[in-house]
Amino acid sequence: MTIGFFQGLSYPLRGARFVYVQHFALIRFWIVPVLLTATALALSLYWAFNYGEEVATGLWAIPSSDGFWGKVLAGLHLVYRGLVALLLFMVGTLLSVACSTILAAPFNEALSREVERLSTGGAKPEGPNVGLIVDLGRTMALEAVKLSVYCGVMVPLFLIGWVLPAVGHVVSSPVALALSVLFLAVDYVDWPAARRNWTVRQRFGLLRQYPMLMTGFGLGVWVLLFVPLLNLLFMPAAVAGGTLMFLFEIKNPPAGAAAPSPATTTPASGGAAPSTPVAKAEPEAKSAGPADKQGAS
Repeated sequence: MTIGFFQGLSYPLRGARFVYVQHFALIRFWIVPVLLTATALALSLYWAFNYGEEVATGLWAIPSSDGFWGKVLAGLHLVYRGLVALLLFMVGTLLSVACSTILAAPFNEALSREVERLSTGGAKPEGPNVGLIVDLGRTMALEAVKLSVYCGVMVPLFLIGWVLPAVGHVVSSPVALALSVLFLAVDYVDWPAARRNWTVRQRFGLLRQYPMLMTGFGLGVWVLLFVPLLNLLFMPAAVAGGTLMFLFEIKNPPAGAAAPSPATTTPASGGAAPSTPVAKAEPEAKSAGPADKQGAS
């Protein structure tokens, strides 16, 4: 299971190498998502640094008491304000990137198709090549479902932080991190799964079937998203990494879902391609026994 975790963790970097080093000509697909990501991150930083202090002090006023315990409370309040700003930045970034993903949907779909084609030796990717409007509408519906699930959990976490200002945010921050990791894992295997007409339930079912692989992949995407400078390049890397992982690691799809077509060549991303199934040899015909010989005579 640990191997599965580290395999998933490596796929965002494999995706980055695929689109930025080995196939730089794919820039025609990923330049717009990179610009949208930069805009989303700038808005998230502005929101966190301009409203984080206001939100934190609105929930828990700065302690004004003196003495030893006053200094302790002031120190705790400083940590609390940092956690609030971090939580606002995380949530704002994820929501902004999710919205920008909707706008970048046609480019991400085209990038995922091209990654699949190149990594499988030029084979045509499965699924219909739908038009721009149809693809955008389908993606908006999927993102709306995923955002509703995400917000359905995040809103109660914010309420907990509001009811229990200090302790609530300490508890909610790790939960928000875990939820974000799982959300990102499902979000970036969507493109190849959608081309195979997987339902939303089947895609979330991957978390149950491949918990370590999906957790590692989601954590890898999360790290790319929140590391300065690297976060500008995260979306194309995540799309390519999710596509490669889907092709080469998802062996047993949920019931009713189409399995990924096995690649016949080693992927250009550097990952190991799945072994091509070798047809079993037909058993040799047994020599006729005495009874058969008698029947033939």
